[in-house]
Amino acid sequence: MIPLLTPDMPSAQELLPYLDLIDRDKWYSNYGPRLQEFEGRIADFYNLPSCNITTTSSATTGLMAALKETVSPIFSSEGGKKFTCLLPAWTFVASAQAVLEAGGELLFCDVDAVSGVLTPSIVAEYLKTPGCQKPDVVMPVAPFGATICVFDWDAFSKEFDIPVVIDAAASFYGLIPGTSPAVVSLHATKVFGVGEGGFVVTDNKEFVAKVRQRCEFGFFKGRKALSGGGNYKISEYHAAVGLAQFDRIDLLRARYLKTKQQYLSVLSECEGIVFFAGEEFNVSSTVNGIILSGGAERTVSGLRALGIGASIWWEDRLHRNILFNPNTTHNSFPVSDYFYDKVIALPFYSQMSKAEMVEVRNGIRSIF
Repeated sequence: MIPLLTPDMPSAQELLPYLDLIDRDKWYSNYGPRLQEFEGRIADFYNLPSCNITTTSSATTGLMAALKETVSPIFSSEGGKKFTCLLPAWTFVASAQAVLEAGGELLFCDVDAVSGVLTPSIVAEYLKTPGCQKPDVVMPVAPFGATICVFDWDAFSKEFDIPVVIDAAASFYGLIPGTSPAVVSLHATKVFGVGEGGFVVTDNKEFVAKVRQRCEFGFFKGRKALSGGGNYKISEYHAAVGLAQFDRIDLLRARYLKTKQQYLSVLSECEGIVFFAGEEFNVSSTVNGIILSGGAERTVSGLRALGIGASIWWEDRLHRNILFNPNTTHNSFPVSDYFYDKVIALPFYSQMSKAEMVEVRNGIRSIF
């Protein structure tokens, strides 16, 4: 069986020096020295000061905390009124769950037919639609590690006076930070993983400080809660994995990129499947194809029958799930439905062999 994904994580030997430091310091959580060093290295990666980064227990909790902080100036005095958040209709369930957990309600918008991305221009057109409900916040999503320039959303936010929180979960390498907060995942399945975790990044250091406060019970320079909050920190052990990852970051990036480019070259010989533009330059831990004939579910079933671990990463049609959209019969999102029907996740990992690539290619050919 060819697995869908095998994470590229540091070895036990690579982790050992950092674990020895944790043993020496006897500091295991609560923003210890390893985590402070790790956050500093993330900040350096994006050419920002450390005060512009805060880690979280996951990207989902990071989104939740960022949303709460974004809307708190608007809704703190409105007696528990829920805020509305506009999401792309095609995205992963975590995006929607973060909104619900933050106390919001969901609005949906269709995505670009070529890239699958919710763009500022699409939202601008949505806002011109007669009878549309203006959201209190917009949450665009960068699909599968796609490059996202936050400055475009900063301009949108300023023009329309709507705050933006960006779900850049898989875009560790593809993110260009700006003022609108962006949230990146550090889950083991991501291209830069530490096991579990995430971080919020923005050039607004005051916003980062308030998100950090929400992630530590509402504490700020003391043990008295000054805001709502919870325990959304990551441990020194996760930070140790992150530091070991940074020690091999150039190797990690090169390995993923080289393997993906070779893989896409092999898959280019398949008819009936295409890939999102720029996929060969997208440093990510997944490869997703668009099936031109037939559906994603049938193709995945056929590949699994051949011992090829294909899947569908975004399987829950959020705009048709009553949990997220009580008025499911009143919405039409043809582009999103197309991607739900057609996009499949092919097996991919940084040390995938050419023989495995050829087996996937042959499996796709046999089905089509």
